[in-house]
Amino acid sequence: MKKKAAAILCIILSLAALSGCGAGSGNDTGDSQLIDRYYCPNLSVNFMQAWKLNVGDGSILTGCPDPLCGHGVKDRECPFQKYAAVNVADAGRYLFYIGSRRDSNAILCFDTEENSTSVIYEYDKFPSSNWTFVYGDGRLYFDIPRLKTTGGAFVEMPERTLMYYDLATKKIEKFGEKDEHDRILFANNGKVYYVPKNEVKLCVSSGSFDGSDAVPLPEGGVYDSWKGYHVYGPGFAASTIGNLDIYLYDEKRSVPVPAEAADSYLVGLTATGDTFYCSLGQNQTTDSEDEKYTVKVLVLNKNGEYNIYAVHSNFSFYPLKGFGNRVVCSVLYEYVDGEHLVPGTEENNTDKSLLLIDLDTGKTYMYNEWVESCNVCDLFIGETTLKVEKLK
Repeated sequence: MKKKAAAILCIILSLAALSGCGAGSGNDTGDSQLIDRYYCPNLSVNFMQAWKLNVGDGSILTGCPDPLCGHGVKDRECPFQKYAAVNVADAGRYLFYIGSRRDSNAILCFDTEENSTSVIYEYDKFPSSNWTFVYGDGRLYFDIPRLKTTGGAFVEMPERTLMYYDLATKKIEKFGEKDEHDRILFANNGKVYYVPKNEVKLCVSSGSFDGSDAVPLPEGGVYDSWKGYHVYGPGFAASTIGNLDIYLYDEKRSVPVPAEAADSYLVGLTATGDTFYCSLGQNQTTDSEDEKYTVKVLVLNKNGEYNIYAVHSNFSFYPLKGFGNRVVCSVLYEYVDGEHLVPGTEENNTDKSLLLIDLDTGKTYMYNEWVESCNVCDLFIGETTLKVEKLK
């Protein structure tokens, strides 16, 4: 059971490292709050698309608004396929993404109202690892490698220049110099929060990356070589394994984690407004063939009030986003005999479907079952009802 939980947790941490979705604040130029849509990337190796979630009716559409577009890997007129998108940052009206085509890489901006794409920056050499791509408060932050020439060849140096594109001025400005191993986590109020090279602490920077301006955090749990808090977000830090805790560092207080979750992992922890969403521990097998898994979902607000739901299904999932009593989840799959995809276990998981669950009614909507041989993306797969128990 613990092995399965660890495997799922590793997947989530890996996705968090790849995804720029968590960095999006939902603002466009900072003047309006677009609370009814979030853009989440589908991280399939062969297919990339930005997804628009409408909180009002629960529908999910592609970021590309063209109804005649197939959105597939062969449809090069789709803005997210013309350059193969590898990351998406949500800026409300605007979607920033890194696109790659042959030997070139560029940062592009897609205007969802004008249905137009513009190139923000073109890379001479794309950073080899741990590159930055986060949006916050009207700025898109990205880093570029510093290069030196050796024998006529470009060689990447460990130092990088962190830049930002300002939505208000439409200009690119320099933010500061960083090491390639400094991990930029998110941006807030004109500052970036990061984990310094070879250290386990949360720091905030206005341009300097010397690790001196650490965010004060209480001691947390231990996970492998990581001591303390290892899940961060604007305004909060969390220890999701061991000594569970969600600490609001802006308010210098902790949100009580329910006693029912004391022996669990907080899997896929995400925050929307004043509410946290996650699943608890590992998926538990059942005796029923139709209900192979029981996934416990925790909805916890910043006052410590919470609800726990047990969702019975024949597949495994973890939350990506939450709003009200609904959660958007990623379905986990396994390859059987190295060939057939079957939902529900931890081996060789890949994300190919989004699942929207109404925790009050159990009504479930499945989206984006991508078939590699088909060029047209079937967005809405179907509607069904899962068995949901409100445990608390």
